[in-house]
Amino acid sequence: MWHYEVVVGYDFDQRIMIMRSGLKSRVSRSFALFEKTWQRAGHWALAIVPADSIPPTASAGAYLEAVIGLEQVGRINTAHRAYSTALRRWPESLLAHTGLANSAYAMGQFAEAESAYRAALQIDSQKAEVWNNLAYTLAQLGRYEAAIDAINRALELDPDNQNFKDSHQELSSWQ
Repeated sequence: MWHYEVVVGYDFDQRIMIMRSGLKSRVSRSFALFEKTWQRAGHWALAIVPADSIPPTASAGAYLEAVIGLEQVGRINTAHRAYSTALRRWPESLLAHTGLANSAYAMGQFAEAESAYRAALQIDSQKAEVWNNLAYTLAQLGRYEAAIDAINRALELDPDNQNFKDSHQELSSWQ
């Protein structure tokens, strides 16, 4: 039966791994047994790190997928820090710039959100969703004419998108 154990330490001299397993707070396994059972699991592992740290072997996709999970469960501040961390490692990541912008917007940091959306658009100016989000950010900053220009750009890129049409109507009423 599949289950997981949390490695909490090791004793190199005795060649044992120390783990938490199920209801047992301390289980010791020889290095050889540990390796054998871990091999059966395809050497699957999960590293838990602070939001401002990235495991050396992490890929941008896997890391950002985890950060999106933080956002989805309401951990906006932690996700925001993690997006900033991702951008230090992957400065050309459209997803990281957009995530940073979205989390800044959610925290009411509209100037930072604008900057991050504009950075995302420098990477790919054809992302209508980013133009839509930038429009709302500009409106929050009281820059209604620029907001309408941004939502119009989204509509130029995707003229049949009902969400963008609704955004245009909503933002037009903010003036």
